[in-house]
Amino acid sequence: MRPFDLKKKVRQKGILTDRVVITSDEQDPAWWDQVRALGYTSIDHVALGTEERYGLWYSPILDAVFQSMSVGFVGTDGSTFSLVAERRVRDWNDGVTARLRWKGVPPEEL
Repeated sequence: MRPFDLKKKVRQKGILTDRVVITSDEQDPAWWDQVRALGYTSIDHVALGTEERYGLWYSPILDAVFQSMSVGFVGTDGSTFSLVAERRVRDWNDGVTARLRWKGVPPEEL
């Protein structure tokens, strides 16, 4: 399943939204520029000073909280963090989930 397919499945549940929240530990500003260019929302823990204010583990804890309220989740294949988030969305919210492989995937499928 790809993100487009996941969006269709969320719609089939009667949920209409165009909101996508991206969480990642990615550090590359160009990558984040691409995320914003797609119209996606992200939580900028650096700009918010999350770690400095609350400690090292608050950023991933807050991301887990945001993800746990989702109706759809696309994670990274092989990521334990994604696996746990996927199960929260599916089991707690009867959400739709998928995992992406990043190597060898044609751009049109991302």
